[in-house]
Amino acid sequence: MVLKKKLEEEKRKAEEKERRKEEDKRKKERAMAYQEHEWARAEEGLYDEDEEEEMRAKKELSYCAACNKKFKSDKQWKNHEQSKKHRNKIAELRKAFREE
Repeated sequence: MVLKKKLEEEKRKAEEKERRKEEDKRKKERAMAYQEHEWARAEEGLYDEDEEEEMRAKKELSYCAACNKKFKSDKQWKNHEQSKKHRNKIAELRKAFREE
């Protein structure tokens, strides 16, 4: 009886292993056959000149010359503008320009 259970267990494990191999093989075949949808592809010249210039200007806005800092988002930039440190630096710059 014990021998019969061991044989059944080994047979079940072998079948499970074979099933996993087949499943992995099918996954690899699907991955190799995958084609990207046309709507998902990046297009060259997606933006016209005005939009590109606007994007460059937006990137430039995320840099504070007075504090010498770069910001990754508009929210960070706006928060920085409200900070006491930034306002003090701007006041110092205005004072320096007036003296000149």
